[in-house]
Amino acid sequence: MKNAIPRIVLLLVAFAALPAHGSGQPPLLPGDTLPPTPLPRAVAGYGTVSPSTGDYADRLLIIDFWATNCSGCIAALPKMDSLQALFPDRIAIIPVTQETGSVVGVFLPRNRFTKGSRLPYAVEDSLLSRRFPHRVLSHVAWIDRGRVVAITGTEYVTRENIETVLSGEVPDWPVKKDMLAHDYGRSLLDVRSADAAPVPSRYVALTPYMEAVETKIGIAVDTVSRTKRGYLVNLPIASAYFVLWMKARSLLDFIRPDIMFTRNQLLLDVPDPDRYIHDPAKHPFYDAWLRRNAVCLELVTADISLTDKEIYGKMIQGLDMLLDVRGRWERQAVTAYVLVPQPGPSPPAMPGQGENLFDPAALVHHLNGRLTDIPVFNGCPVGRTAKFALSDRALDDLDTLKKELGNHGYVLELQEREVDRLVISHPAP
Repeated sequence: MKNAIPRIVLLLVAFAALPAHGSGQPPLLPGDTLPPTPLPRAVAGYGTVSPSTGDYADRLLIIDFWATNCSGCIAALPKMDSLQALFPDRIAIIPVTQETGSVVGVFLPRNRFTKGSRLPYAVEDSLLSRRFPHRVLSHVAWIDRGRVVAITGTEYVTRENIETVLSGEVPDWPVKKDMLAHDYGRSLLDVRSADAAPVPSRYVALTPYMEAVETKIGIAVDTVSRTKRGYLVNLPIASAYFVLWMKARSLLDFIRPDIMFTRNQLLLDVPDPDRYIHDPAKHPFYDAWLRRNAVCLELVTADISLTDKEIYGKMIQGLDMLLDVRGRWERQAVTAYVLVPQPGPSPPAMPGQGENLFDPAALVHHLNGRLTDIPVFNGCPVGRTAKFALSDRALDDLDTLKKELGNHGYVLELQEREVDRLVISHPAP
């Protein structure tokens, strides 16, 4: 066809170095030596932290950067506690945050994951985060007898991996790097080209994961070449479809149980579903899975009159073409859970343990894609925002949850509902 945009699929992976750090001390990478560095102070009541990293020269030091708003970091802390108890004299796990002692001191005893923690929590950090810079949490630095051996996420902190390092073996794990000063205004093909070959003026291209580049989606206009470029960087395929559709259409066009993209909104009819969305049961190391399966997409067009929504729509078409699938939303009749108030007056507020406090909207967000694969809708009046406490067991067991919700004046009803689901099928129908 005369007007067809050429399609390009690249199989080259570009590796980029981290930029020099402005503090005068460059970021550390595996193989580097961490000189004795002052450690932040610990929160009162949660163990002690030695004054310097040099005091841990006789053991494996695991620095776990975290924050009180990082749910994944917090959920991993009980595991960290257990591993520290398993290797009491051979490792030291220190959760480190830049947040203040007053904030962390209030948070720890109230959160269900940390209220019984025995780890020493170091706060108000400035030095370590400069030696191990990061934008995305979780972020873990492994230092064995003063030498950096790995930089990972928390999913790599397992008994088996700790034993590997303690045995003296140098791990061959992907290095978590997310501080690259990447120019998103530059074409992905320019970035990846190993030669001086000119980049086509009109194309759609699909490329693999770009090392050390943050996830991003956007549109840029080149006034010199009079072209418009839509780009998407480092997203899993299912997430790429979801984000593009949310930008190509109005949110009001969809009937969805949750504003976030949850697994129960996705239907895959493809021969290799593991490529499309991460399954932690099969792939415990998310970073490694992402490096193998995330994609970058770029579309360049000479039609600068196209709106942003139209550009995103054409990017969806390009993704369909290059993957030989079809990604679309389908409205389906399903059996769903609906959280509704019980008839009659609301029961008085019941005191709970306090750390698992939810209002109806927050609970529905928590349930979707976690406790059940059935969609969960919020059927409560808009003004119903009073919070209620749930036990730890209720968040893991549906029957317990229903019982406790009844004590607070709520019920999870099964209802027939219409819902829009993202369907990705292959071969394209």
